[in-house]
Amino acid sequence: MSERNTTDLRTCDLLAAYEMGLLDDADRRRFEDHLDGCDDCLDELYSLAPVAAALTADPGSFAAAASTRRTWTDRLLGILESLSQPRVLAPVAAAAALALLLLLPAAPRWTNLATLEPLPYTRVNVRAGDDQGSRLFTAGMARYTRGEYGPAAEILLKAADDLEDADGDGLAMPATSPDQARLYAGVSLLLDGRTLAAKAPLQAAAGDPLPPISENARWYLAQACLLTDRPDSAGLLLKALADSPVYGPRAKHLLEEMTP
Repeated sequence: MSERNTTDLRTCDLLAAYEMGLLDDADRRRFEDHLDGCDDCLDELYSLAPVAAALTADPGSFAAAASTRRTWTDRLLGILESLSQPRVLAPVAAAAALALLLLLPAAPRWTNLATLEPLPYTRVNVRAGDDQGSRLFTAGMARYTRGEYGPAAEILLKAADDLEDADGDGLAMPATSPDQARLYAGVSLLLDGRTLAAKAPLQAAAGDPLPPISENARWYLAQACLLTDRPDSAGLLLKALADSPVYGPRAKHLLEEMTP
């Protein structure tokens, strides 16, 4: 096929939508007039006809083939692969992709279900002490309460390590716990937009024996899972919170929102 004339790219881009019957009367007439002088579009009109007819007749088969893909971009790539039309040029492929997406059922937008808000600072363990980990925790929480989530996360992660060491050295117990530092470090990372990095400290804090720490960690970890397209993991965490006096109603409501 000859190289497409880019001087009329806008009209050429209507090809896929024309095949799918998605154009209004004005654009349809404009494209049909354009066909009189564009052999490339006329050639591709014939080559795309079987695909367009199959998709129009049974769009569900294309959607089912793509439903195992994790994200909407993967779904779209899978559909384009299934078309097996190497002769379709880039502008036409883009237009075809748009037409296909209009016919596919909307993919769940897990990120839209996630709720991100600062966790109020409540001291869980109150013990006297002037250890390095406790001082770092106090400094990190000062940054956290000012909304400086990036620096707060770094300080709190260091505080968690120091508190862990102090907890196992047999000396006086620190004023706070390592998991409390990890909880606020994970929340800080989430609020700073570093969702993947937030998972590890939140997972660790979720195993704490104190419900105020473990339940908060599970809630924020569930939000992180939604933000990273892991609805199954989020669902398990939310089910574990269903009987929580703090998060129970919110967890149940979110589970209902996630149910097709």
